[in-house]
Amino acid sequence: MDEKDQKLIEETEAEFAAFLGSDEATHHLPPMNSYNRRLVHKLAEEFGFKTASDGEGDTRHVTVTKAKDSKKPKERQLGKVPVWNFGDREFIVDSYAQSVEVYLAKDGTIGAWVEGSNIPYISKKAVTSGSFKIKANEIVEIQDANW
Repeated sequence: MDEKDQKLIEETEAEFAAFLGSDEATHHLPPMNSYNRRLVHKLAEEFGFKTASDGEGDTRHVTVTKAKDSKKPKERQLGKVPVWNFGDREFIVDSYAQSVEVYLAKDGTIGAWVEGSNIPYISKKAVTSGSFKIKANEIVEIQDANW
């Protein structure tokens, strides 16, 4: 997690703590890009909030709502990348291509890598077997030992 992400998380965590102590039932965060919204949704889960993304285009933002069990997390490990594990879910890639370079982003999204992208990723691999799985932040193929 880079410094900008870290700052967003720390500021949002303080905002969530203040929201918990308020009489408000719902809180709207400022508009942000999809990557930052994903980080905020994950943080909101740790607080036990219900979340939604509202608005369109440049006004799209996260709305959090308190639940009965909402509370500040006891301990957060800021700066640590979450461990993404999709179990035995298999992702299929174009079998006509000799290989497709895929990535696992820090926010848990998976996609085909486009040269010049600036997506913050955890793992990136040229997949040659036609399918892959995500296990403990690794892109694995059928020929890999941890398939």
